Amino acid sequence: MVKEKLIPFPQANNVKLMIDLLIAIALKGNQKEMPNIVPRQIQYYKKALQYFEMLDNKDRVTLKGKYILEERSISEQNRMFRNLIIAKPVFKEVEEYINLTKQMPTIEIISRFIGNYYSYNDTTLRRRANAVISIFKYLEDLKKGDI
Repeated sequence: MVKEKLIPFPQANNVKLMIDLLIAIALKGNQKEMPNIVPRQIQYYKKALQYFEMLDNKDRVTLKGKYILEERSISEQNRMFRNLIIAKPVFKEVEEYINLTKQMPTIEIISRFIGNYYSYNDTTLRRRANAVISIFKYLEDLKKGDI
């Protein structure tokens, strides 16, 4: 497998904060006023937005990010957001695993998926795998209409 080098694998585990940061950057360009996020975490969430191609490497909202934020039905926004996430290799593999087994893969399995693309130690792989699980829980809640 090809090892990714440019953008670190996301460690942000709160999708709502990720979206709130995207909105803050799009509206004001000022993410420092976000009450629910500590300053050091802002970089984690920016990197996640870059990984999912909603921010560029200069922290500007991309066309994909703008498209997610445009006025349209919530279900359409959710569908587009989900598609952006699942387009990424590890997330696509997790989605395929869920579709085949009808269950979330374990942290160990997700860690192996991530390890196919990134050279992280076991502790970091497990933390990133936890972020993947959190993101999928959010996506599942979107699907159910709980968000």
